[in-house]
Amino acid sequence: MAHTITVVPRAVAGVPSSISATAEEIAELERLWTELFSQPVGESNMAHYVNETPAKAAVAQYKARANSYLRNRPEGALNLREVRRQNLPDGQMKFVITPYTKDQAE
Repeated sequence: MAHTITVVPRAVAGVPSSISATAEEIAELERLWTELFSQPVGESNMAHYVNETPAKAAVAQYKARANSYLRNRPEGALNLREVRRQNLPDGQMKFVITPYTKDQAE
């Protein structure tokens, strides 16, 4: 009997399972976590995301792809949380990456 098995992201609250991050995005998110946010001084740091296309949808799509990976990573779940009230143009956001807890609100 022939069959195929593929690995897909597990469904997580608020993140569609059909969305997956690219290899470049995964590498970038892991680097940010390791170098910036997992360190004690990382509590005062933010990352600034700027999309080439100035659209709110682009930010939402990136955030969904990032959280799709971060919440299912083998080393432990993380959460990309947008820092609001920054008055940034469309297509930009500032964010932090923190350990994910099940009770965490979006």
